[in-house]
Amino acid sequence: MLWLWDSTNSCLKRNGGSTLHALRCLEEQYGDQWTSFTVLLIHSGGYSQRLPNASALGKIFTALPLGDPVYQMLELKLAMYIDFPRHMKPGVLITCSDDIELYSTGVTETITFDKPGFTALAHPSDLAVGTTHGVFVLDPSSFSGKGGLAYGSCYRFLHKPDVETMHQSGAVCVRGDRPQLSSPGSHGDSAVASECVYTDSVFYIDHSTAQQLLQFYKQMGTLCCEIDAYGDFLQALGPGATPEYTKNTSNVSKEDSGLVAVRQQLYSLLQGTALNVIVLNNSQFYHIGTTQEYLFHFTAESKLRFELDLQPVAFSIFPDTAKALDHLSIIQSVLEPGCVIGPGSVIEYSRIGPEVSVGKGSIVSGSCINFSVDIPSDCLLSSVSVKIADRVEYVTMVFGVGDDLKKSVKLLSDIHSLQFFGASLPECLDLWSLEASDQLFSKFYQLGVFVVDEWKKKVSESYAIVTERLEDDLQIKEKELAELKHVFSSDEAFCKVNLNYRTENGLSLLHLCCVCGGNKSHIRTLMLKGLRPSRLTRNGFTALHLAAYKASVQQKREGWWPGQGLCRHPGPRWSLSITAGRGAQGWCCSLSPPACPRSDVGPIPLQDDAELLAALLHGGADIQQVGYGALTALHVATIAGHHKAVDILLQHGAYVNVQDAVFFTPLHIAAYCGHQQVTHLLLKFGADVNASGEVGDRPLHLAAAKGFLNITKLLMEEGSKADVNAQDNEDHVPLHFCSRFGHHDIVKFLLQSSFEVQPHVVNIYGDTPLHLACYNGKFEVVKEIIQLSGTESLTKENIFSETAFHSACTYGKNIELVKFLLDQNVVSINHQGRDGHTGLHCACYHGHIRLVQFLLDNGADMNLVACDPSRSSGEKDEQTCLMWAYEKGHDAIVTLLKHYKRPQDDSPCNEYSQPGGEKADVLLLRAGLPSHFHLQLSEIEFHEIIGSGTRRSFGKVYKGRCRNKIVAIKRYRANTYCSKSDVDMFCREVSILCRLNHPCVIQFVGACLDDPSQFAIVTQYISGGSLFSLLHEQKRILDLQSKLIIAVDVAKGMEYLHNLTQPIIHRDLNSHNILLYEDGHAVVADFGESRFLQSLDEDNMTKQPGNLRWMAPEVFTQCTRYTIKADVFSYALCLWELLTGEIPFAHLKPGNVLNELIV
Repeated sequence: MLWLWDSTNSCLKRNGGSTLHALRCLEEQYGDQWTSFTVLLIHSGGYSQRLPNASALGKIFTALPLGDPVYQMLELKLAMYIDFPRHMKPGVLITCSDDIELYSTGVTETITFDKPGFTALAHPSDLAVGTTHGVFVLDPSSFSGKGGLAYGSCYRFLHKPDVETMHQSGAVCVRGDRPQLSSPGSHGDSAVASECVYTDSVFYIDHSTAQQLLQFYKQMGTLCCEIDAYGDFLQALGPGATPEYTKNTSNVSKEDSGLVAVRQQLYSLLQGTALNVIVLNNSQFYHIGTTQEYLFHFTAESKLRFELDLQPVAFSIFPDTAKALDHLSIIQSVLEPGCVIGPGSVIEYSRIGPEVSVGKGSIVSGSCINFSVDIPSDCLLSSVSVKIADRVEYVTMVFGVGDDLKKSVKLLSDIHSLQFFGASLPECLDLWSLEASDQLFSKFYQLGVFVVDEWKKKVSESYAIVTERLEDDLQIKEKELAELKHVFSSDEAFCKVNLNYRTENGLSLLHLCCVCGGNKSHIRTLMLKGLRPSRLTRNGFTALHLAAYKASVQQKREGWWPGQGLCRHPGPRWSLSITAGRGAQGWCCSLSPPACPRSDVGPIPLQDDAELLAALLHGGADIQQVGYGALTALHVATIAGHHKAVDILLQHGAYVNVQDAVFFTPLHIAAYCGHQQVTHLLLKFGADVNASGEVGDRPLHLAAAKGFLNITKLLMEEGSKADVNAQDNEDHVPLHFCSRFGHHDIVKFLLQSSFEVQPHVVNIYGDTPLHLACYNGKFEVVKEIIQLSGTESLTKENIFSETAFHSACTYGKNIELVKFLLDQNVVSINHQGRDGHTGLHCACYHGHIRLVQFLLDNGADMNLVACDPSRSSGEKDEQTCLMWAYEKGHDAIVTLLKHYKRPQDDSPCNEYSQPGGEKADVLLLRAGLPSHFHLQLSEIEFHEIIGSGTRRSFGKVYKGRCRNKIVAIKRYRANTYCSKSDVDMFCREVSILCRLNHPCVIQFVGACLDDPSQFAIVTQYISGGSLFSLLHEQKRILDLQSKLIIAVDVAKGMEYLHNLTQPIIHRDLNSHNILLYEDGHAVVADFGESRFLQSLDEDNMTKQPGNLRWMAPEVFTQCTRYTIKADVFSYALCLWELLTGEIPFAHLKPGNVLNELIV
């Protein structure tokens, strides 16, 4: 079995404590049965000075970041250790997720874990690596075996020793096929180059030893200190172990008073236990836990990049200046022409916008940046995906490469020692309008950064672009700035200035006067000489716009960030100050704080903004002129939160209710950004509190959604009195928004006051505010609504036939919320919506297994049925909650429901796959498959492995013998229980193969159908291998006649498929699936992705199957139903490959092929 334990929980006291806790959980759940298990225990790591979203490795091997950082390394680790369980006695294999081990063993060599005690893998590493890892002091005389793998014993284990200790302890060896001690005193250059130590990665514990550790844990009760599974277990082992290490706490991240005593007890327990070692001389060990290690292995050092076949340059067009750059690790990035990438950078998956360059030492990971952005040279950007309301959104976390993510504090008062880009954390929290609480975090990396939802994202994106453009106009190159400062400081120079001067961004002297040290006299002179104040920059702003915004620059330098909450990226609720010029290093980021000025951009001198604004207005500047986004100067001043500029503009006659391109007035913007002082001023000048935006949203909607209580109160004051029940285009009232986002103080204010709020009003989807609070798990809001407005909303159903109880079960992460709703005694636990589904259906559908168990334990009826509203009224389609869980692939919930099933509950709809269960479509297949195709596994003789299944449901492909024929056997991967999609794929492939009979199509021999654990498909064996192997692995040169034979045979096979009574679309035609006879003729094979053309399953004909390089665009984009023409496209690429001998789109990674086709 596989056991994955999240060791980041502080109560588990690091990976040693969580190892002990996992052993206890196994015993509690399985009793004595667990002693027969083979357990792989993966510690997630990721938080001990590691990258913010756990291990860096999780992002390297996937084109999109995974949702839960705990599981990012799981698939990679399983791939590394895939063969270990076969050669392993029952026991526990322990590993961490922040390293990569690459193994190279001989054909006859196997890594076997079968000895009592501990058995560890040992990798030859440089001495520098040994100082940060565990090091084995080997006993060379004990080793057996030769070549790359040897078995032996360890005399002593050292935990993060210094180089001197390694030499004194005899840990230093000479590189070679066998461990051989380095000669003392022989440390010349050549000797040092060949020296190595053997470092740790994975170790195995047999069950007897594991039971000893478990008993120790039970006796200890609650652990009082951190235990390291490597340092504290392994240092107690071997004949050379001494108790001295128990007192050494120099390598402990958090020193606890009881640590020494616990170590001494562990030493007494384990003393004399064997430490066996498997030396892997041809293995490679790479630790990628810290940011610095990440940069080293993927930029400065080329070994790992070579092993992983990473491209040294991006798939882009570079200017000549970039041709000399090397040692870059750019993975699947599309960098537009003109970009310059600095040395020592890592860019993963990023699609970078125009005219940007990346500075030294930066990491940009998983982000799509399609606008100009400055990033500091020591900045790490890491994007992760999160799931909100069943949709994937993305957040970007920003840290400095030098930030100590491991540093922790015990008291809230000590958080000032946590530094972010050189600024203390309290300073940063003040700037972000956040407050720290005792429960917030103990380490800096635990500071949460959350995505904004779609509704807020659209607003923030619009005004972030505005801010970006304004900041772009304010950036002046240092040389140019020096000349301008001289012009505006010298009357003589000013008189000689070229009135037609323009910067690259189109700023005239009038614009520059507002941002580069000019005064009202300069403005007056320039306007008298004919410079028009209506001229726009390339970004779309007049001098008046820039003057209205300019003060925000000064406020930022004084430590205040205007426009809190405006963010360009749909992620954290904090903003990057966006600039666009290209510096010597390209990207740099003016994050505030601290300012990170570019080398070619100087400080901008600041003048009295009131003086400049007044001078422009007195000179005839149009106060109502609109620029980019139909924004007036009043809009811009409001975006910046510049109270003084807003006051001046209003006093000079600016229209207070002017609307921009999305019909937002300045009051909308002030309410959204949280500018309380500006809001008060706008209301004083008669701003319309009920003005409607483009989608009907009023300022009150925005303030309620963002949680600004004081602004909400201002809008509701007598004299302004916003309509508290105003509805937007989707009939949301302000109460909907504050309920949805959990602002219970605003909910309480609206409901307690005499505003005649309608608490049970519904939007166009039928959702009450209570629905939205439940869908988003806002428990405090739910309590406020029910306490202040009663339980009427509890009985209301939305258009999806769901009450608030259903909504809470859909959210599923707060059982106390569900329990609270049931305690109101208004809706029963088995309440069915109009379509019949219950709260249990919702919990099953969304995979909330803990809630499912709670509902079942409290009387939920698993046999109540729902009806599919998409079916016609004449069709009977009753769906149990088990069916809903099954359709979504939540197999663990299916198993749980089967456990709760009573004997009288048996019915056909409950027969779904799990151990011993029969599935309807398998039964149908058995009944419909001709008897001569039915095979027993005992009839098959397995020979050598000839391949592996390309889909996750299939394991190895074997050559073998069946019924006196040489055959190919594709084994189904045996699982504890079978998921629906896997069984469906197997049944579909068998049902297609059994109908085929053509010399150019693979011949079906039969299938094993008795039990999912024995599923197998048997076909004829084609001895010549695949066309892909012939062309690209064997590098065979084919004459034109041979190519023609292959092309014609494949065409005949495809023609046969397309012209059947029930035509078949192959959907995965490529050179891997074209098999060749020894005489050169070809057959089409592998029908796992194939479909009948007339299939009514719409979903199957829009999903993306197959190999990306040979895939048709309409299949690639997944936006339409496709036909046999998709196979024709794939066939054309096979012809091209056959004629040229090249892999289609070989210069691109598979994920980038779509961009090439679309463009």
